[in-house]
Amino acid sequence: MSKTPPFHIDWLRFIDSEEAQVDWLRQEIAVQDALAERAGVLTRQFNAAVRGTGVGEKIHLGVKGAAFFPVGGSVPRNTILYGSSVLVSRQEFMNARLHEQTHALQFNRIAAASARFPGPGAEVCLCPRDSYWLSILMERDAYLRAALLEDMIGRKPGKPQTAESFQGMARRLERRMAPFMWVVTASAYYPDYRAMWTYHLAQKDSEGRPPRPEYVRLEEEDLQELVTAAGPAAMRAERLIRPRSLGWWQKDGPIVLNALAGIDDDRALPGFGEALRARGLSREEFLARTRPATGSAPG
Repeated sequence: MSKTPPFHIDWLRFIDSEEAQVDWLRQEIAVQDALAERAGVLTRQFNAAVRGTGVGEKIHLGVKGAAFFPVGGSVPRNTILYGSSVLVSRQEFMNARLHEQTHALQFNRIAAASARFPGPGAEVCLCPRDSYWLSILMERDAYLRAALLEDMIGRKPGKPQTAESFQGMARRLERRMAPFMWVVTASAYYPDYRAMWTYHLAQKDSEGRPPRPEYVRLEEEDLQELVTAAGPAAMRAERLIRPRSLGWWQKDGPIVLNALAGIDDDRALPGFGEALRARGLSREEFLARTRPATGSAPG
């Protein structure tokens, strides 16, 4: 068995050379993918699923941490960008990569993930409360799954990987991570989230009209899609029903954003699947329309 190359970046060349960044990223991806392939069946399946999304990966030293971009803009659609703060060690980079790869699978496999924000052309959109709740759950799944997969990859090859062992590890890790998960994925996330909603509601179409989609609620099927989008369930769907309160977001978030969106009572809204069926669409058909386009591989 060949020895795993050490993690090393020649920063003097790396900072000013896109070619050096592309070469390094291609080599490090090959190392990490080989470790995942060698570790066991679940990490191999995760690798294969990520490859199936066509997600691109690039170095962008101006990015804070790492981020997956499903819809593009100044970045190609369906692309992960890595900033300098996650390039300090193989462990840091691997954890960030697994986290963002999980997001790539979520956006490519969860229909409701493409309905989180209103826009001039959107027909169906989750109401603010459920949009925010789905985003929190997607982050929690990514943090939990990345930690579990990183642990599996770091173990000695040959130890069996099963869905049952993965879920048992997930239950134990979820309990230990609970305080961290709430702070990072809820309280700290809210200011940016409210700003994104306000921005999207202010957009106009070519005729100057604001977004007027049909606002909907999450349904149980959406939560089932969430927990299995990136592999065996790390969270239990039956425990993810919308809570009565979302912390300090509850004080003004739904009230302010519902008023801006023209929603009187978000509990009385139709379900996401119900709204799609009224339009003759399945979740799979909606996802096919909105799924991120193929990104670009390093180089």
